[in-house]
Amino acid sequence: AARTYSYWYALSGRLDKDDVREELRRRSGELKERVLRSLRNSIELKPYKDEGISFSYVYVSDSLGKPFLRFTFTAKDYGAR
Repeated sequence: AARTYSYWYALSGRLDKDDVREELRRRSGELKERVLRSLRNSIELKPYKDEGISFSYVYVSDSLGKPFLRFTFTAKDYGAR
């Protein structure tokens, strides 16, 4: 989407194993809430939030070569003013 600030995280080595990826998927709701809380509290991102920019967080498996988790937050989610 236009006006989206994206963060890409690559899992590799010991973190890029089936059981670790599955645990992250299983706990994705908790991870999503933590990421959103961090976004809401971020002073550094305030100029972007003031503009209503969306934020996308993408977690990629190096071994699979593709994303396995993705969260996108809009101004409605993080409470832009």
